[in-house]
Amino acid sequence: MTLGGVNTDYFTGDFTYVPLKAKSYWEIGLEGVKLNGATVDSTTLSAVVDSGTSLMAGPTEVVEAIAKKLGATKILGKEYILGCGKTYEIAYSIAGQEYSFSNDEMNIADGPLCIFGMMGIDIPAPRGPLWILGDIFMRKYYTKFDIGQERLGFAAAKKASVVV
Repeated sequence: MTLGGVNTDYFTGDFTYVPLKAKSYWEIGLEGVKLNGATVDSTTLSAVVDSGTSLMAGPTEVVEAIAKKLGATKILGKEYILGCGKTYEIAYSIAGQEYSFSNDEMNIADGPLCIFGMMGIDIPAPRGPLWILGDIFMRKYYTKFDIGQERLGFAAAKKASVVV
């Protein structure tokens, strides 16, 4: 985490900026969500970027439909498991650009089964419905929280490495 700037050691390229829809919770507009190129949600028009949420989260009905298409099994009430060999791509359309994730970027490996990196959560109106783009999103897209200009910036994150 860098306060008051950015650390170029952790991203490549330029930032793509997205204006905030609401300042209170880093809310941005969302044009849709796709699974393997097919739209699975075009009615939830907001997302928040939240480092306090480990997975991606979205409306329960939509997440259940995605999980069913992937052959995932529900566990612990909100989470899903699936075979680690299952290949797929999920993309979020934000400000005319797609932010995509392969199965390897979404899944959390646990032996031959993986935890699907998405869970259902229903945020009631007037705040919701919305998607929460959690740590999985920020692992792939370095995120700049720019309160001064009321926007979020996204750039391709470099692969994380451990320095000892």
